[in-house]
Amino acid sequence: MVISKKRIILFAILGCLFIAALLSIFGVIPNRFAMVGGDSTDGSYKGKSYTELQRIAGEESQVSQYINDFYLPSYDEAGKEVFTIQGNEAFLINDQVYKIDRPEIRLKGTTKDMEKDTDASEPRDVVITSREGEMDKLSNIGVLTKNVVVRLGGNTTLETDRLSYYPDQKKARTDSPVVVHGDRMNIEGVGMEAELSSGRMWIEKSVVAEIKGAESNLFMISFGESEKKKETSERVYIRCSGKMVFEKEPNMVTFHDDVKVRRGSSTMTTDKMVIVFDKGADKPKMIVAEGSVTASDGVKVAKGDTLFWDAVTNATTIKGTPNAAFFEKKTSMISPKMLFNQKEDKVDAPQSGQLTTKGFKDDDSEDGMLGSGNVTIAWKGRMRFEKSKGTAVFEEDVQLSRKDFKLNSQELVINFKQEEGLKVKSLRATGGAYMVEKKEDALREVYGDEVIWDMDTGLIEVLGEGTLYVQGKEEAEGSEAEGSEGKGMTNISWFKKMVRDEKNGEISFFENVLAIKGQQQVECNRLNAFVDEDNKIKRVVALGDVVYSDTKEGGIEALGDVMEWDWKYNKMILSGTPTAEVRRKEARTFAKRVYYDPETQRLSWREKPHWQIPLEGRDSGASLPLTP
Repeated sequence: MVISKKRIILFAILGCLFIAALLSIFGVIPNRFAMVGGDSTDGSYKGKSYTELQRIAGEESQVSQYINDFYLPSYDEAGKEVFTIQGNEAFLINDQVYKIDRPEIRLKGTTKDMEKDTDASEPRDVVITSREGEMDKLSNIGVLTKNVVVRLGGNTTLETDRLSYYPDQKKARTDSPVVVHGDRMNIEGVGMEAELSSGRMWIEKSVVAEIKGAESNLFMISFGESEKKKETSERVYIRCSGKMVFEKEPNMVTFHDDVKVRRGSSTMTTDKMVIVFDKGADKPKMIVAEGSVTASDGVKVAKGDTLFWDAVTNATTIKGTPNAAFFEKKTSMISPKMLFNQKEDKVDAPQSGQLTTKGFKDDDSEDGMLGSGNVTIAWKGRMRFEKSKGTAVFEEDVQLSRKDFKLNSQELVINFKQEEGLKVKSLRATGGAYMVEKKEDALREVYGDEVIWDMDTGLIEVLGEGTLYVQGKEEAEGSEAEGSEGKGMTNISWFKKMVRDEKNGEISFFENVLAIKGQQQVECNRLNAFVDEDNKIKRVVALGDVVYSDTKEGGIEALGDVMEWDWKYNKMILSGTPTAEVRRKEARTFAKRVYYDPETQRLSWREKPHWQIPLEGRDSGASLPLTP
């Protein structure tokens, strides 16, 4: 029998199909796709009973298809693979939803390392795995459950128990608790949404973050009296009640609502905080806190509206409206803006402000113009404190005040003793200085070009032309009649300088000195005033070209080299070389030493005097009372 060529080909094809069927039956060739019921009269398949398949599908659903080694790729318009979904096996339920065992979703080349940009030319895949998953057959929207892990690149992973995935939008979200692990931070929270293509992710609420590698103190330096030991812990813990947002492109994390930060004993609270990380490094390079900021290292506290920390300069800037505030044991400061530079040990307040401290002196005494009580310094320009140099500079309309003492100037420079906090070594006030000291019954005012104050020696120098005003009860006692003009007022002016020695109770005035006490005055080249324990003038000594005058009716004018004036009891002795001269009207008397009592206008002397009496008809006026 002759068999045609066509029949030979047909028999060959049937033979191949038969052999393939036998191999499939014996498992040599796997069958990945099969309709349920296709291999068994009772609806079972591959060892899975119909009851088990219905349990997988659900009571009111039906398993439409079974897929072994499930694999589903997705492509863009250019034919490039965008993502793949795969699993051990999958069941198509009601021809609508795939139930997948051990699903894995891989976004091709979606992002680089979420924490490090180590190789910009090789983007990393984002891989999402779980124990179970579902995927809509038409939209590819999936839900993964049980031990969901998202690998975001490098060592960064996100863990949760349920995650919804939207492939077209390249987004993932969950309302369940989440945990993020990374090289530089660990994060816990509730609810998450991620834009996987951009690397932007946010956790909805109840966030607790642990940041590693923060070696520097994020807060302020000390003014000196309360140095804090360096923290041994490098980890920073952050909590917030609102969202935490991670953005890969600027490489930063933002915490919202009731933010609390802790690093060892250092803490900070704020409404919002942004941390910017250095690319390629594990450490923060910038921190910005906004809204009701309070920062503390356990000793020092700063408060304001915003706080900015820069890792490069290791400086903290705090701002507030109307003022930010800083507190440290004995010191406090307010200003709209304060910069604390830990790298250079500097504090800078570029705007007006006020600093208050206790204890400018070494002892606890309240004596002296500063003593140990609270001292306040206010300025309208700028304040700079350099701890390494031990100096503070205050500019523009500066006022230093303590209790009953004030010092005003345009610039004030204070030098501190190293390693002794705010114990002042010296100060210098320039640009026109004004000091005022007020006691219970006395007022002293000093004007000059410049004031230099040495705390160790107790010397105060007022340089340039100046004036001292003294007003008080002791200035009037026994010296003037009641109701007389100028009662209780002393005015001392000079051309060169005034030097006050607080330790020895002496005040010296130099060049063209003029001292006026009521209706008495003395001019000289130098005047030394001595004060008692109550800081009241008790005696003055005028030296060089002394000219004294008592302008009351019947008073005298006297010239000499030295005049000793008992300030309290208003008695004086004038001496000269070879003699002093006393004038009353037209009469003149010469003597080595002349004693004068302004109250009684009585003159006396110990040496034999020489008189010059006016001639009648040529000079007028009465002669001096000559009774010694």
